[in-house]
Amino acid sequence: MKLSFFSSLLAAAASFFAAGTLGAVETKTIMFVGDSISVGVGASHPGKRYSTLAVDMLNKAAGKTLYKEVNVAISGSTMTDQPWPSKHASGYPYRLKNVLKVKPDILVIQHGVNDNGVGCSLPEFSMAYRRFVQEVKAKLPQTAIVCMTACPSKYEDPGYDIWLNSANVAIQEIAACEETMLAQVNLALRNRLELFPDCYHPNDEGCRIIAETLVATIRENRRLSRNNFDFVAQRPGTYRLCGYIFQIPEATAANNSYTCFYNVGKKGWSYSSNGPVKVTSPYKYYFSPMKCELENGAKAQFTYRKYFKNGIWQLPGTGNKLIKATLTAEKGK
Repeated sequence: MKLSFFSSLLAAAASFFAAGTLGAVETKTIMFVGDSISVGVGASHPGKRYSTLAVDMLNKAAGKTLYKEVNVAISGSTMTDQPWPSKHASGYPYRLKNVLKVKPDILVIQHGVNDNGVGCSLPEFSMAYRRFVQEVKAKLPQTAIVCMTACPSKYEDPGYDIWLNSANVAIQEIAACEETMLAQVNLALRNRLELFPDCYHPNDEGCRIIAETLVATIRENRRLSRNNFDFVAQRPGTYRLCGYIFQIPEATAANNSYTCFYNVGKKGWSYSSNGPVKVTSPYKYYFSPMKCELENGAKAQFTYRKYFKNGIWQLPGTGNKLIKATLTAEKGK
């Protein structure tokens, strides 16, 4: 009887250790949806594409295999529903089926370049992108989503660059409104068009930069929101995000200078710009006048609009250095 008991105990223990239950590390899945950039076109080897590099970097830093890559990217595909490059190759409904089947821990979205190239309108692209994010959130609430701004491209027609900049603004606002992570890939590759030998696909160095940007985003694990978001613009113009209005003059954006805002919220933000910029806060945001303290000691002009309960900030240029702006209520106001 005792022999039978101990035999059963030993058998159970053997099964336990054979299954690797003790000390087992659960491998998480990072899924990539995108176009030829995610496929790895432009890289010298499949192992050099950004998705594979990013997963390798994360595992190497951990000293063990924490993540596995699932890449369902299709060359030529778009976020919008198009017959190009083949039936069901493009369109968020078909990518959604892939995602629901895999149920990844992290979903990385890389799209926009081909939507630009095949003539998709900005509203159509933005609508498809946001619906995709919303449906993934609704059906897989435990999946963390990373939105990536689209890579720069070398187009002869300046209209393509204008569209791409606007699409990246949309991606940034979607990330904030849907509270996802955001990888600022376009910013990381700014003024590095030499890394795109064929004008559209990053080479090994470009893929490495994308991977490093993505890894940093995943490690930070910061979800944006309407009350705390980032905004980067590569061109001059007036932009509206999450109730704010950002006005960037042509002189400020000259020489391919990017204007960047980080952690934008009620108490302030950090920003870098080549020249002055203007920021208008949302309506009914400040019920008393505010003052702005810049960590470099520079002065910011503020116009309080009592009727709208908001304000207009005229911010000085920072010489492209990142400066923190802290907003506080004026004493006695």
